[in-house]
Amino acid sequence: MHGVARVATLEMAARRPCRVALVHMPLFESRRPSAQLGMVQTVLTHRGVVARAHYLNLAFARRIGWALNDALCRDSDALPLATWMLAREFDADSVDPVTGFDATTVRRLRCEAQAFIAECIACVPWHEYDFVAFSVRPSQLRFARVLAGELERACPHLEVSLDPGRTLASVLAIRRAGRPHAVRSINPGPSFDDFFADVARLGVPELVDEEALVVPLGAVALGGVAALADEAARLAARYAVAGLSVDDKVLPPSSIAAFHEALAGRVYVLDYVGNAVLSREELRLLRACGCRRLVRGTIARDDRWLDQLAVLKWARGLGIAVRYRFADDCAVP
Repeated sequence: MHGVARVATLEMAARRPCRVALVHMPLFESRRPSAQLGMVQTVLTHRGVVARAHYLNLAFARRIGWALNDALCRDSDALPLATWMLAREFDADSVDPVTGFDATTVRRLRCEAQAFIAECIACVPWHEYDFVAFSVRPSQLRFARVLAGELERACPHLEVSLDPGRTLASVLAIRRAGRPHAVRSINPGPSFDDFFADVARLGVPELVDEEALVVPLGAVALGGVAALADEAARLAARYAVAGLSVDDKVLPPSSIAAFHEALAGRVYVLDYVGNAVLSREELRLLRACGCRRLVRGTIARDDRWLDQLAVLKWARGLGIAVRYRFADDCAVP
């Protein structure tokens, strides 16, 4: 029987909700939770599904060292290591010139990655779940596929996916077929409770200022700028975080003035993420909201280079730092 049909039959017979494990894979930065998994978890929970987020990136970072983990995540030259760590054919001496890491470090990472797969199988109660969904980037596919294969051998009943969105759609289809559940037009914001629980359990060291824990400020469906301001207040109060980050797709430049007004004097330590071209006034308003840093990604050839340079000049004049992130998929979290 197909996995979705099997779980639907199981749920209707046993009268219990589906159980979903949402997995943040190794080689994501350890300083921030996943907005995608947090939002998927919230949607599932508010539809009667038991969902738990497992931040395996934190456990792997602790295993290899926090500084080395975050260096691997931020260095575009190191991205091939994520694949080579679990490759069948491997030569550490050939990896070194490409990544800039010495062969001894590369060999250690490979040993740690292989041991970590076995640790993951043993330490997480996978048998309690019906679905497992991995949050992955292209450089992490090898890691995810190896873990997924081990899970399918250890727990044949599991429905394993590399796409949390697809898992969400499948589980909600089961909910509609089994016990219809009222769908809310506006969901609460993403839940990061499991991230902070894992932080407390693993003892993630909080570094100062720009390296402190940062919580992503996600979109609140149909709520507009006012809902975004309320979400900032909710996250800051619930998690007592050192900073928030917001993407330029969630808060486009045209909405910055309204967001500043909606904050009504509340100021947060804020990262503004993306390559949007900002005016001097928009930057001034971001600074008034508490913006400490622009986080920029890869700039395409048609991204208005002169305007981008002006943004950097104005930002620095206002005391806003600029940091660059070059992810393998050119996306900025």
